[in-house]
Amino acid sequence: MSLQDLGSIGNLIGAIAVVVSLVYLAIQVRQNTRAVRASTERAIFAQNMDFDRMVVSDPELNRIWILGRSKPDQLTEEQARRFRRLMSMYYRHFEDLYFQHQDALVGNRVFDAWRTIGMELSRQPGAVLWWERYSGVLTEEFRHFVEQGRAGHPGATADVVQP
Repeated sequence: MSLQDLGSIGNLIGAIAVVVSLVYLAIQVRQNTRAVRASTERAIFAQNMDFDRMVVSDPELNRIWILGRSKPDQLTEEQARRFRRLMSMYYRHFEDLYFQHQDALVGNRVFDAWRTIGMELSRQPGAVLWWERYSGVLTEEFRHFVEQGRAGHPGATADVVQP
């Protein structure tokens, strides 16, 4: 066996090692992506649970949340202030979820469920009123997304359910 033959065998072994390394790296990246997505989705669920827990654990806040969505004109000034803060929190959470989805950190399965709920909320009288007055605090991209969904554009929302 000549030196040239040994060099060719070495090159072949090196090429195989590179391919094996690339396959291993691809597997690691895929596993890391799944782990990051799962962690992000858990964090989003936790944020929602915190919001729900806050609202349902306080009977007055729960009443404000329910009444504010359907009959905002029946809220006192103090209740209206609290409702505005709740709406701000809700829309900030929805906006965060939207951008996490845009960055592929939240899968379609999770995003589609939340989009449906968020779009239904956005059509309720109290949310419409909040949107008209305060949506400027949200990013333009997210506002456009919600406005498309509220208008019923295809792809922006699906059949809606009561939140």
